[in-house]
Amino acid sequence: WIAPPAVGESVGTISSFSYVGYFPCQGSGASAPIPPTKRLPMTPLPKPADQLQALRAAVGVVEPPRGFVLVEGADAEKFLQNLLSQEVCGMIVGEARTALFLTAKARVIADPRVTLIAEARYLLDLDPVGVDALVRGLTRYRMGAKVAIDATTDWSLISLIGPAAETIATDGVRIVGLLGDLPRVDVLVPTDQRAALVAAAIASGATPVEPDA
Repeated sequence: WIAPPAVGESVGTISSFSYVGYFPCQGSGASAPIPPTKRLPMTPLPKPADQLQALRAAVGVVEPPRGFVLVEGADAEKFLQNLLSQEVCGMIVGEARTALFLTAKARVIADPRVTLIAEARYLLDLDPVGVDALVRGLTRYRMGAKVAIDATTDWSLISLIGPAAETIATDGVRIVGLLGDLPRVDVLVPTDQRAALVAAAIASGATPVEPDA
């Protein structure tokens, strides 16, 4: 239940779209993939029943396992636009969109969520098992593009889930959406700030919840 919203679903207060396709824009080196950062356990954990109650009636803070790929450079927008199923042109900083990376025969290689974290810097988060395939696939098409493609452990994702999710103030890039019918705020944050963000969320009333609760 920790996966990003389905393709075609809005994943932010400013990101809304109804279909997926290729939209041409108008108008570096790649490193070997590395494993995602090992998540630190949030302790003490309440009883499972209390975790579920927090998700349904208040807010839980979850550290779902995610892998990250950073794509940046002068050609980053055009590069991703040409390779992903989602429109990337015109995104503003802080906006997130779900996408697919497909083979020429439309087989899914990876299903990253794409977030513009700064000008010409795109952070792709996805299931950790897909990171290597995504890096290899993107690198294959890089050729002369002015873009760097790097698997990275410099970023982490924290999810706030429940009716009170949006009341928990945090630093980082906030992506507002839904998990079923529950409000959900995913927060992208530098890994070295992750523990502090989790602690602050708990201090503000969030209940620590295991990803498979």
